[in-house]
Amino acid sequence: AAKDGTFETGKEYSLLNPGENFVIRNGMTGDEVKEIAPLPAGKYAIAAGVSNTATGKQSLAVTYFTVKSDE
Repeated sequence: AAKDGTFETGKEYSLLNPGENFVIRNGMTGDEVKEIAPLPAGKYAIAAGVSNTATGKQSLAVTYFTVKSDE
């Protein structure tokens, strides 16, 4: 989750450590995670709720990606 006014469309953010204005939660436990450990090679999906506090509109964003081995 991003604090209000933090997320900027088109800006690149680190997946593993997006910054202090973001909250990452463990989807299984709900615990807050400071940063995500480097991911082993494989296929992944990220699902996130997206909401606009100014308009009240909400949506779901799903992104699939592959982490390749350095070898």
